[in-house]
Amino acid sequence: MKEVLMLSCMASSAILWSLGGMYWKPARRYLLPFVLMTFAVVAGVIWWKAFIMACLMIGAFSLGYGSSLPYWRKALTFISYSLTTLILGFTAWQIVMPVLCLLVFWLSNWKPTARMFTWRVCEWIMGSLIGITVAVLI
Repeated sequence: MKEVLMLSCMASSAILWSLGGMYWKPARRYLLPFVLMTFAVVAGVIWWKAFIMACLMIGAFSLGYGSSLPYWRKALTFISYSLTTLILGFTAWQIVMPVLCLLVFWLSNWKPTARMFTWRVCEWIMGSLIGITVAVLI
């Protein structure tokens, strides 16, 4: 059962993160934290910890990381994504996730790799990384 929850967590994160980037921002900012909170509670996480994580995610997922912002600001935004999950515990993914998010963002803007790392691919990877981090912790 736990493996199904973990896979669902990763897949739904990638889908909702991408959906929130392409069409409907509330999918990323509000629906995804609620879904991740639900998976965490079903997996056995104490409800109030999952609720706090979801509230923190709502704030973190509302932060900008667009092309006009400097890279230090993007880095802080991606770090905040990891910080939202610390209430569930610690995993190496909380260190890896912001680094990979920043790398993928940079690759999407670097001319030699921009065609391979289209923005839709970047959104999918970022969403997956968030889902992986939560999945490992539940």
